Order: sequence, then structure tokens, then C-alpha cells
Amino acid sequence: MTSAKSVGLFALISLAIIFHAWLLLRLVFTGDAQNQALLVSAGLAFAVQVGAFALLSGGRKGNTLPGELMIRWGMGAVIRLVVLVMFA
Repeated sequence: MTSAKSVGLFALISLAIIFHAWLLLRLVFTGDAQNQALLVSAGLAFAVQVGAFALLSGGRKGNTLPGELMIRWGMGAVIRLVVLVMFA
């Protein structure tokens, strides 16, 4: 599977999971302001998850350096943490 296809598949799966979580959370948080906050959070979560995965998918080529996948994974984790702290 090519890198673009794997990112696309990951994006579709992430979108489905985030959409279903949004539907469930709308049952609990019913206000207009709360719904707006849920939509902003869902959009940000989607963008961050797909972006971090795109960093990892570049490391699947056969000519990678030793440890490059762990470095990419760590960068993705740091990006997720920084965005979470900034958003909170």
C-alpha cells in the first residue's frame, strides 16, 4: 500500500471514529456553545491525528535510517501533546 493510500485510509477511519464520538457526546452536551466546542475539538483532533500519521507513513520506505521510525513516532507524540496543551 502506498503512503498516500495509507494516509487516506487512516483519515477515513479517524473521521469515522471522531464522528461517532461527536454523536455520542452531543447526547450529553446539548447546548449551542457546547456543540460549537465539540465541533472545533473534533476538527482539531482530526487534523492533528492525520498530520501525525503522515509523519509516520514517510518512514515505510525501504531505505530508512535505523531508528527513524521511533524518531517519527516520538515527533508525532510530541506534536499531539503540544497541541493538546495549547488547546487546553
